[in-house]
Amino acid sequence: MQTLNDLEKVTDFELVVLCRETAGRDDRPFREFMARHQSLVVRICRSRFPLEADAADLVQMVFLRAHRYLGTFDGRAQVSSWLYKIAINVCNNEHRRRKRRPHEYQDRVDLSETDPDELRTTDIPSDASELNALMEALSTLTPDQRRVIELLDLQEKSVREVAKLLGLGQSATKMRALRARKSLRSAYLALTQWSGRK
Repeated sequence: MQTLNDLEKVTDFELVVLCRETAGRDDRPFREFMARHQSLVVRICRSRFPLEADAADLVQMVFLRAHRYLGTFDGRAQVSSWLYKIAINVCNNEHRRRKRRPHEYQDRVDLSETDPDELRTTDIPSDASELNALMEALSTLTPDQRRVIELLDLQEKSVREVAKLLGLGQSATKMRALRARKSLRSAYLALTQWSGRK
């Protein structure tokens, strides 16, 4: 497809169509999508969550959700407006989640602070190729890890709901989520800025 070799010239709507058409076969359209809209998403997430690690996690979540729901974009609004709404919803949901379960997120912050070499390195990616590494990092997780991240972060289920679905206690579910996020972050690093350190 000639258009794939000239992605910077296609409109945002055409790019979304290409993302749908090439899903699972060619990641260049979605990488271009992320490159175009990364600054907007970073700006929103950083304005709501100043802590760098938190903002980085939310940027990843926004693009994961956008990737999942590309099929819902109907072209009646600008792509940037559609993505802005997703980013705001993700941030608002995270605020509500933290208010409902402060101890869960305190544990997450404490974990980051006690293991800075491993967890403070997920800076917000500086280019689309790094951000795209998130998709590959997800594929390295175990099925259990991917499942808990999908339920909590993509489907926005509560810890109680996830615990029931997984047949675990709430404390065990929280711990599994913390470990899954830590593994995702480490895998992401291995694929990006730390990939050359061996």
